[in-house]
Amino acid sequence: MNSYRISVRLNLEKLLHRKAYEILATIPNRKKSDFVVYALITAKEREVTIAEMEQIVKKAMEGAAIPKPNEESGMDIAMDYLNSL
Repeated sequence: MNSYRISVRLNLEKLLHRKAYEILATIPNRKKSDFVVYALITAKEREVTIAEMEQIVKKAMEGAAIPKPNEESGMDIAMDYLNSL
C-alpha cells in the first residue's frame, strides 16, 4: 500500500476549526480519510467551476450595452404611483 500521511491541528477557539471538528467528530474513524479526500476534491472542483463561469459571463458581457439607470429612483416611481391612486 502506497500512502501519504498528513497531520492537522485544529484550534477549537477558532469558529471554522470548531465547525470542522464537529463535522469530523460525526464521521467514523475509518471513513475520515475518504471524507477529507472527497471534501478537498469537491472544493477544488467548485472553485474551478466558479472561475469558468466567471469567464463565460465576462465573455458574454463584452460589448453588451448596460443601460444607465434613469435619475428617478424606484422609490420615487413607487411613490408617484401610490399618490396617483
